[in-house]
Amino acid sequence: MVNIHLNREVEKLKQLLLNQSLLVEKALDKTLKSFLECDLDLTNQIIVEDRKIDFREIEIEEECLKVLALHQPVAGDLRYVMTCLKVNNDLERVGDLCCNIACQCQEIIKHQSARNGCSKNLELMFSEAVQILNNSLESLVSADKELAIQTLKNDDIIDNLYSKINKKVIEKIECKPEEVRYYLALETIARHLERIGDYATNICEDVIYMINGEICRHKNCHEK
Repeated sequence: MVNIHLNREVEKLKQLLLNQSLLVEKALDKTLKSFLECDLDLTNQIIVEDRKIDFREIEIEEECLKVLALHQPVAGDLRYVMTCLKVNNDLERVGDLCCNIACQCQEIIKHQSARNGCSKNLELMFSEAVQILNNSLESLVSADKELAIQTLKNDDIIDNLYSKINKKVIEKIECKPEEVRYYLALETIARHLERIGDYATNICEDVIYMINGEICRHKNCHEK
């Protein structure tokens, strides 16, 4: 027998999670824009708007717990609710990282004259982070296992860019110690972007679990 009430609650969860995904995607897009355009007002906007993401996280978690308690879902419905709980947490963390990046962009704006080739690699890393997050969320919305697996592979690109930036920052600090705050801000942004890549891969792993019940953490499931 179809549980109409459960189906209604699951659809509500899907909409809430979709709205949260759009908020987080928009936050990351804005951090990229604030970095490229040295837009101080935009960095302040990102920090203020993070509260929306925080409030939505609580709302989604409460809805998930309500569904578990009142409807006791099984099989695919249960996997979806569990996926919602985990993805919801990851999205909130990405929102926090966007907020932290905005703070570092404020530091960079103070040192615009120091901009050079080092920030070019960071622009590329930004683009890759935006892409991997968007793809992970698209795989969630469309329940696309193949896209999730492909997106998992792309995390290596972000990791490699982070290694290059970290090495370059060390070299620059040694050559120009007077600009250490600028270069440390660059490195911090790169580290946060690397973490965003990690959260995106978490989402992809959760998508795979949602679709077929396979827990593929630590298994290199993208190689299958």
